[in-house]
Amino acid sequence: MKKSFFFTLLSIILIITGFSEDFSVSYINGEVFLLLRGKEEYLYIGDLLSVKDRIRIEEGGILEIQGDSRNFTLAGPGTFDISSMLTLAGNRESVPLGRLLGRRIERLISSSDLVNPSSVMGVRGAAVDDAEIDWIGSESDLYISRGREEIKQRDYFAAQQSFSRGLETAREFGETESEAELSFLLSYTQSINGESGPALYTLSSLQADPYAPWYPEYRLHHARLLLESGAAEKAVEIMRQNREIHPLQNEDELILGIALLEIGGTENKEARSILRRLASGSGPAAEIARSYLQK
Repeated sequence: MKKSFFFTLLSIILIITGFSEDFSVSYINGEVFLLLRGKEEYLYIGDLLSVKDRIRIEEGGILEIQGDSRNFTLAGPGTFDISSMLTLAGNRESVPLGRLLGRRIERLISSSDLVNPSSVMGVRGAAVDDAEIDWIGSESDLYISRGREEIKQRDYFAAQQSFSRGLETAREFGETESEAELSFLLSYTQSINGESGPALYTLSSLQADPYAPWYPEYRLHHARLLLESGAAEKAVEIMRQNREIHPLQNEDELILGIALLEIGGTENKEARSILRRLASGSGPAAEIARSYLQK
């Protein structure tokens, strides 16, 4: 009961804080409109918005708005009330969801067999014979290994630059497998660095191979971005993909349950069933599931 009261109080505080705050448009991709007195007006970067405003976003569109104390992203298609999005954001901010999912993705990166970037650079610089550098793989592999090492060192800005350069290289040389992995890794570092809009856009053209070793973490990351951008239906769609190849883990089930809960209506029963199953266990996912059931 105390936890329920705490989360309710925190949500109210976040909402009240939001209602005294104006926002400005910091990122747009696609067509986004402000609905004003029955008319639609195009939104542009730098435009000011209030919590009373309503936004319409076309299919594929992405909007990021920034205030003094927070910023959040909206993904189309759909019509959004900023006040409602603040309420949902307040609910999510009351639980350590981001930290839980981030730890899962970084465990994948840390457990991978990493190539020592400095050793690779040394081999290339020395211009040794072809037999010695065959193991390097594609032209973009160096950027993948370097960026992963930078993530392990918590240097996310450097990792983002490495993955961005690697993605350019992979596209230049037609390295489709590396391009897909680099898109996922770049999107992850963009989101860590507070660029949720660009992070979503980076994934917009990604065709992820469900047999890739990083696919489960990509699926989790993509669904979380969509959920936090008001696209709960798309988050559910992503989480339900390829479950026969990669069964959902606790973190995946948690995202699926929360997304179904936000959709509401006929999805509410399945949402609560998933969350109750998680809540009966132990660990961070169970604690977050219990907190949502108490709201």
